[in-house]
Amino acid sequence: MISNLDNSQFLQHLYPNGVDLTGEISAILFSWDGPLVQVTIHLDTFPEMPPKKWDPNYNKVSLDIQFIDISDIKMTKFGRFNRTTIECSGVKGSYQILIKCDDCDIQFQAKWLNLKSVNPYMRE
Repeated sequence: MISNLDNSQFLQHLYPNGVDLTGEISAILFSWDGPLVQVTIHLDTFPEMPPKKWDPNYNKVSLDIQFIDISDIKMTKFGRFNRTTIECSGVKGSYQILIKCDDCDIQFQAKWLNLKSVNPYMRE
């Protein structure tokens, strides 16, 4: 899915061998402007070679991913323990997105995928 994200060059540099979008989802934002869904996911993996400008105490990375021009939304639950993998199938202009775990079950269609931000931080 990373290769399908617009603005993903920095993320591809951080994870040259690719990265699974597996981790904890802390937020899902729905907006009429697009319409879009923005998902914040805290990845399980930290880059092996983080940028030198990052604080050496950083040990986690979160991503804000936007799914743009969405349709066919099905959301049956969203809870507190949203450990999952974001799954994406299809081709540019027609993606099927699935976010599913014990506390979360969301599916929708999106025409575009955009990486809004990469956020390093320290989790104790």
